[in-house]
Amino acid sequence: MGLVHLARDGDKAAFAKLVEQYQNRIVAVAYGVAGNRQDAEDIAQDTFIKAYKGINSLQEDDAFYRWLVRIAVNTAISHQQSGR
Repeated sequence: MGLVHLARDGDKAAFAKLVEQYQNRIVAVAYGVAGNRQDAEDIAQDTFIKAYKGINSLQEDDAFYRWLVRIAVNTAISHQQSGR
């Protein structure tokens, strides 16, 4: 069983491993939108919280990264629009 499947089944350690695996890439995506490191790290944290809460909506395990990037970009845009 893959990490995404385990995380969907409620395995917090599996989700933590996913965070470790993708954190740098998500910070980089967020930085591309936000333009500064602190905002990018905040956006990445918000992204992983949203992903954790919504992982049961993910249908395909192999689509995790694309799904996560979409959350990150949407979160970054919202962050920029709110003027944080």
